[in-house]
Amino acid sequence: MASIYSSEWLLIGILLHLSAGISFNQPKFSPCAYWNPNGTFFANASSKPFGLFVSVNNIVYASEQATNRFQVWSNSGDTPIRTASAGLSNPAAIFVHDNGDVYIDKGSTVAKWTSNSTSSIDVMNVDAQCMGMFVDMNNALYCSAGGSNKVLKRALNSSTMNATVIAGNGTCSSQPNTICNPHGIFIDN
Repeated sequence: MASIYSSEWLLIGILLHLSAGISFNQPKFSPCAYWNPNGTFFANASSKPFGLFVSVNNIVYASEQATNRFQVWSNSGDTPIRTASAGLSNPAAIFVHDNGDVYIDKGSTVAKWTSNSTSSIDVMNVDAQCMGMFVDMNNALYCSAGGSNKVLKRALNSSTMNATVIAGNGTCSSQPNTICNPHGIFIDN
């Protein structure tokens, strides 16, 4: 049995047979695409950007660890169209649902900002910072908890904020039941 051992990325594929909208952006790039050297900078090293998400409407969301906030930019400008910071401390992963809800890591919890709100609600307890995050078509929230060597899952319609461990056992090793410092996550539909 092959082990799941990675210090960078963990990819978990879950096959769901659903006919629903997608909650993530899958851009289609032209085979003739090229890098524009005259692009616009909208996040820099001084704000310590960590998490990045691009919505299906090409809206860019970025968590900033140095400023304890996340910012939102349209694809046509370099000035943020939204900034939120209430209760954030060293935010990492960020995910935006197709309904506009923003999920962001707060260290020991994951918070949700509903579209255009100025405050958040906590939606999941975690035991380590989420380095990657995803919400699937069944409204299950996933967190790659790098510091605890686990991947966590919580159904958002559940009455409890506690997560279930779906990968890893808290130990970083090359054994088949362990993972090491997972940083990314994608759930396939």
